[in-house]
Amino acid sequence: MMSGPLLLSPQQQVPRSLWSLLCMTTLLLSSIQLTIASSSDDNNNGNKKDLSAGKLRQLAENALMERKFTDAESYYRQAISVEPTNSANHYKLYNLHKRMRSYGDAL
Repeated sequence: MMSGPLLLSPQQQVPRSLWSLLCMTTLLLSSIQLTIASSSDDNNNGNKKDLSAGKLRQLAENALMERKFTDAESYYRQAISVEPTNSANHYKLYNLHKRMRSYGDAL
């Protein structure tokens, strides 16, 4: 037997259940990190209007993971007001409306 790190050859694949567990763990950890960052921002500022567009996008992504679509929409709209020329903000808001199947608002 070989000792050392386990390396997979290109012919081998990671089992789907292990891959799912890894993805879920990553999402959970990023959600915890965003929650901690959000609570520290709330304690320091108390005002979400002072947040950067990047932080607002992170909060929107966190709200999406929790299926809080109206909160996510609000965060994306705030990000657009901070950075109106950043196309990523508009695109993410469009994708949110498309996901919610509110096609009229997506345009």
